[in-house]
Amino acid sequence: MGMNDLYLDAQSQGYYESDKNACACCAGDAFITELIEKNNEIKQCDFCKKRAKTISVNCILERFMRFICFFYDRAVESCPVEHGEYLLPTKDVYELADDYLNVKKDNLFEFLKDQLVLDEVYCEKLNDYGNEIVYSPLWMWNEFSRQLKHEMRFFFWRNSDHTFHDEPLPYSILFEISKNVEFFNFVKKIPEGTSLFRARSGNNFPHTPQALGAAPDNIAPDNRMSPAGISLFYSSSDFKTCLSEVRESQSTFTVGEWVTCHDMLFLDLSQYLNQENNYHLPNISIFDSDNLDKIPIRNFFADFLSDVNKKIDREDLSKRYEYVPTQVVAEFFRHIYRTSSGEKLSGIIYPSCQNPGGKNFVIFCGQRGCLPPERTQFVKLKTIQTVD
Repeated sequence: MGMNDLYLDAQSQGYYESDKNACACCAGDAFITELIEKNNEIKQCDFCKKRAKTISVNCILERFMRFICFFYDRAVESCPVEHGEYLLPTKDVYELADDYLNVKKDNLFEFLKDQLVLDEVYCEKLNDYGNEIVYSPLWMWNEFSRQLKHEMRFFFWRNSDHTFHDEPLPYSILFEISKNVEFFNFVKKIPEGTSLFRARSGNNFPHTPQALGAAPDNIAPDNRMSPAGISLFYSSSDFKTCLSEVRESQSTFTVGEWVTCHDMLFLDLSQYLNQENNYHLPNISIFDSDNLDKIPIRNFFADFLSDVNKKIDREDLSKRYEYVPTQVVAEFFRHIYRTSSGEKLSGIIYPSCQNPGGKNFVIFCGQRGCLPPERTQFVKLKTIQTVD
């Protein structure tokens, strides 16, 4: 095969082929490691020089280009042009590699990057708002949040003829992500008797369930997952996490240990790993070509968690709308979502940004859910202590 033929092949597939191989330690990706483990042949890794099970770099490059082509188009083929300039943001393949090609060893990354065809420029796929919606990796939460903050707040359900809005509505996005909740094993059962901890600043108030539980509806403030006037029970999985979530304001706290009154199902997002408020779910890889459609769902919840843990000045009334998107998600999972077996959720579990490894719980109940009778009670107060 001549050089011109090699170039044409590279143009069509997006990379130049190589005879080099990489081991799992150099690749570092869990999905690539699974592929390598299926290969019984031992070879020398071209990047660390150790003998081990390996994979062809062509396989890594092929799967990377499948990822790019799933979410991006060649700009020359699909991006609108005016006066010789692209009208949408574009990236060359090196920039996309910097953004997405996550391998462990730098020398492997640089080699893979050099194998890519540099003269290709890409743009995000144009969304088709007809029968099929194709989401870019970053689009879903950004668009969902923008519409709820700046376009529509209360009426965003789709009407019967689907014609009154030319973009996917928050409704469409919520139902799209909800279809994949069980794929990610996000539904978790919390058994009766599970301890949860909730703190209140100060000590000069009655030590009662009314005083230490969820606020009455008429004084419930704007919060991460509940608007003013709708009370929810915010708590933590352990004493340390509970205190870390409130320590900034006061020196004395009253902490109540609560226990769940019955088995409950939660949307459990605590498996996300937090790195400087950037949330990452390790079990979906860009190299897993069969599940690329799950990446936007994973990213939606990662961005949701970042916004949940974003610090907002509650005294600045002009910024209160920043909580709206996370409040809408919580309300959807409280009132609309059902599991595949038709069961409702009782709350959401999410990782603490104040205490890495700790978990926070929001239970879908107000003050009445903290008080008898037990048939309507979600949690009951077990012990109280004061912490200075």
